[in-house]
Amino acid sequence: MRDASNSTHHLELACEPAAVHWARAHAQAVFKQWELPADTAEDALLVISELVTNSLRHAGEPTKARTCLLTLRRLPDHLLVCVYDDDRRPPVLRQPADDETGGRGLRLVSGLSRRWGYAYPAPTSGKTVWAQLPFPAAAPANAA
Repeated sequence: MRDASNSTHHLELACEPAAVHWARAHAQAVFKQWELPADTAEDALLVISELVTNSLRHAGEPTKARTCLLTLRRLPDHLLVCVYDDDRRPPVLRQPADDETGGRGLRLVSGLSRRWGYAYPAPTSGKTVWAQLPFPAAAPANAA
């Protein structure tokens, strides 16, 4: 973890079920340091849960030691959440049937985020899925 004044934090996670818990715990500590607005923090924790869960499901060959990387970046008007894994397949926004128990994670990410997408940071490695969560508009200083 880095100094509280730093606007970027990284956490490498083993691709195992406990990764979601550790990602959320790390994010909560960072959000507290940053004094992030409560609504943004709650939405971000949900987005982190979904992105890390997807990463666990699609992080490459199960025979290799697998990790994913959570990056949190505080920018002037939004929070950027990124999750990197070794799978190059793009995320797919699905429309699951009513009786399906899964497949709604990216819809949730899309609904909570200003924007979301994915990128390939290097030509031969995995992908990063990212989401931008806006901060609430500040009230005018002279508002009564």
